[in-house]
Amino acid sequence: MVHTDLDRSPTTNLNDEVESGLETFFGWSTDLDAAWLIQGEREISAGAAQRITRKLAAKLLEHGEVGQLTGCFLHTGIEGGLLMLAAHLAGIPITFLDRSQPEPQLTSMLLAEGCTLLLVHTLDSEMAVRVAVGRIPVLHLDADAFADPGAGIGTSAPPILGDTDRPALVVFSSGTTGRPKGVIRTVATLSATGRDQAVRYGLTSSDIHGEISSYRFVGPSSTLYGAIASRCRLSFLPAEQDATPGYGLAAVPGWVGDAEITVLRTQAAVMRTLIDLGSDMRRSRLRCYSVAGETLFSTDVHRLRQIVPSFCEVIVVYGSSEGGGMGHACFSADTPIPEGRIRFPRAAGNVAIVDDALVPLTEGTVGEIVTTNVRSIGYWKRESLTDERYIVRPDGTRWYRTGDLGRFTDDGMLEVLGRSDSQVKVRGFNVELTEVEAELLGHPEVHMAAVVDVPRSGGGSSLVGFVVPTRGALPSTASIRMHLADRLPTYKIPSRFVTIDRIPQTAGGKFDRAVLRGGAGPDEDRPIRRPVTPTEGMLHAKMAHLLAFDQLSIDDDFFEVGGDSLSAIEFGVWVGRQFSSDVGTAVLVSHPTVEKLAKYVDNPSSSVVSSTAAILRECAVPAATLVLVAGGGDSIASQRPLAAELQAPLRVIGIQGRGIDDDLPTETSVAAYASRAIIEVRVLAPTGPYLIGGHSFGGIVALEMACQLEAEGAAVAAVVLIDSAVPTSRESEGARLANGLRLRLADLKAARHVRSLRANPREQLRARKGVVFDKHVRALRMHNARSCAAPLLLILASDQDGPVPGAPDRGGELRLARWSTLTTGGLTVLPTPGTHVSIKSYPHVAGVARHIETAVDTYVHRAASVPCTQASLSV
Repeated sequence: MVHTDLDRSPTTNLNDEVESGLETFFGWSTDLDAAWLIQGEREISAGAAQRITRKLAAKLLEHGEVGQLTGCFLHTGIEGGLLMLAAHLAGIPITFLDRSQPEPQLTSMLLAEGCTLLLVHTLDSEMAVRVAVGRIPVLHLDADAFADPGAGIGTSAPPILGDTDRPALVVFSSGTTGRPKGVIRTVATLSATGRDQAVRYGLTSSDIHGEISSYRFVGPSSTLYGAIASRCRLSFLPAEQDATPGYGLAAVPGWVGDAEITVLRTQAAVMRTLIDLGSDMRRSRLRCYSVAGETLFSTDVHRLRQIVPSFCEVIVVYGSSEGGGMGHACFSADTPIPEGRIRFPRAAGNVAIVDDALVPLTEGTVGEIVTTNVRSIGYWKRESLTDERYIVRPDGTRWYRTGDLGRFTDDGMLEVLGRSDSQVKVRGFNVELTEVEAELLGHPEVHMAAVVDVPRSGGGSSLVGFVVPTRGALPSTASIRMHLADRLPTYKIPSRFVTIDRIPQTAGGKFDRAVLRGGAGPDEDRPIRRPVTPTEGMLHAKMAHLLAFDQLSIDDDFFEVGGDSLSAIEFGVWVGRQFSSDVGTAVLVSHPTVEKLAKYVDNPSSSVVSSTAAILRECAVPAATLVLVAGGGDSIASQRPLAAELQAPLRVIGIQGRGIDDDLPTETSVAAYASRAIIEVRVLAPTGPYLIGGHSFGGIVALEMACQLEAEGAAVAAVVLIDSAVPTSRESEGARLANGLRLRLADLKAARHVRSLRANPREQLRARKGVVFDKHVRALRMHNARSCAAPLLLILASDQDGPVPGAPDRGGELRLARWSTLTTGGLTVLPTPGTHVSIKSYPHVAGVARHIETAVDTYVHRAASVPCTQASLSV
């Protein structure tokens, strides 16, 4: 079930007389010899932790001043926790620093914020002295500083300081948007947050709470005080490194299991990185995983469930360093997870939605989220900012303005819609970037997404979407546009989409939109040419609707504004039916704009276009013709990214199989496919030299084309195999005859299935491509490859995503040895970033293009006289 805040969260009033975490900690009198802090093989008992904390507090008072800020480079693990408790006991506010920051930046911050002492490990002494520039005292701490002084030693001084409302911990932001602001937490607020956390997670003395983050964030301090409140054990990742996403996290699953962690809390960015790393904690004792930070979505929870035990409860927390926890949603194993962004049960009077005048708004109305249970007292040395964000009400209570936008739904849930500063204006409309991101994450092939606004040269802004695809997938712009068009108004759909490997994040684990904006660049205004003729008008309306692109010009290239192979087939089918014209993918590839296609439709005889071949790239004086054969079931359009990326002087011709966007019968053999492809290539490029290539199954067809062209006396410079598996026939003649009837029945069944989908043209096209793919796989299995004289370039995807359907032997020396027997011109193996699917699309297709360009001159120049020598193998 989904627990409400009333079920699980205490409503602690900071004005109540409650015992502080320090009083609780030093009040422990039983089980003092039991391990409390654990890091790898090292264990610190509760009694030892008390004694070490007192010893460190006395040392801090010798060198520091009560109420004066102290900086600390030891920001993780047992040392970081003990130093924080010692500083709190001594009444000295502490801030933990990131050693990886540039030294001048550290110096500037320490001086600007008035640090009067710098705590460092002796290993960092030289760096600390440089950072301190002779103006800040440096206290060097070695292993002896954290050694247990022994029972009865140093236990009477210093006393516990009574003022728990003075500054204790200052957590600074990353400062990416200007001067860092330091959130002030007191022992009282840290204690209250720790008690909240202990209740929320149901912590007991039998639990082991895992902590992998740095004390530079407020979360680990809550974990520490939660461990004090519950007397649970606290285990740290056994490495002196913070859990920066992508750094040092591969060891987490093993640590969770070996240390018998039962409760784990991480930032959202860390959780997503653990998932990306393929982490598996399903056999651990983990009963609770809590995650907070960036906005989370149902897809995040579903994916997290795949790597934790089935009995593990997932808790999503909404909060901030200033306001503490303001809502949480708990999902047990049998809890249904609502689609979209995670919403939170409405807290009991702790959260309000207000307008600019701080007047509470009604349910359903979007406004700013404020918390009435403030967990910090302001910003360090930023009085004006404190007065702006921490509001004193007429009744004396304090509200904190979070800067987040949200609303209360009719069913009593708090829906967080993102930052108010992430709301931008596009074409006069207000657009919340996180709303667009949430809808993007609903696309099945999108793993992560971020949206930013970029300026247009003529004024105003437009949106750019950054997409991280799911493993083994590369969503097309057209499919993304169509997905968003069903869910958002046109003005909220980004004008551009950029595929990237990872979305940059700030030190706090949030999307770094400043970096993304810098990478996006400005959107240039351009004149939009409108339709003139009736044919142009009809084509323009259909293309704009199909691509969800309302700023379509009649000279916009269908594929450059979002069209993909499937939408190209759909568009071609519609054009053919609407105008009684034979328009396939090849026609659209050759006439990709409304203007060109309208001229073809009005006068088809003006152009000579093959049904399954088209020129993808023309060159005034081509050094050679590159023929690209589409993979099994793929269309010509799938080869466009590679053709566009090439810069060498090449004419590029694309070939696709029959039956994809027409009613012609699909070839039943590789040899027949190759023969028909050669005829169509000769029409478009009568003479060579030729480079023949293809992706996957297309590479097998390319090899057969090379053999047939060489038999005809044509010059074949090279064969380019783009992640193709070595062809080997696996069916005897008898098996072929025995399977004949079964295969014919399967074809009839598939044809009936395709016809049954006429009411849904897009599904019908997908099914038709599937039928062609199956026939191509069948042809591959029956094919006996022949050797050619041309050299082979085998471009291998280095980030494999599993076996290729119908392809034996994905890799290894055996695969390479087999390929080497199919050429007398030599085999060159070229590993390239990408998977079998993504290698043919951006951004990985650039690596394929570079390999082809590097080899063009060498192979084209020696194509006229290829020596028949023993095959060589180079990797």
